[in-house]
Amino acid sequence: MSKNFKDSEITEELAKYVWKGSQSFANGIYVPTSEGEEGHPCGWDFISFEDMECSDDVECMPIEAYSISNGYGSEIYQGMTLLEILQECHGRVAFEKDQIDW
Repeated sequence: MSKNFKDSEITEELAKYVWKGSQSFANGIYVPTSEGEEGHPCGWDFISFEDMECSDDVECMPIEAYSISNGYGSEIYQGMTLLEILQECHGRVAFEKDQIDW
């Protein structure tokens, strides 16, 4: 997914779609490193969904620091839910590294 979504398009349904899609790949997503933040040197962070048991968690379960690039990712994403992360990065996600095109 390399589209910049409008804020109105980033809904719980999109977050559930992203979560479900990630289950077929690495059980997580790649998102851009937040501007002005130190994250992965390549400009992306990997958000692991290992602790998310179901798609119902996309709006209520905060992402812990250790789930963001193994604890070395952008601090701005810490404590956000998947829905909030998608809103922060305007829906720019990738399921695999070779899909990153931002």
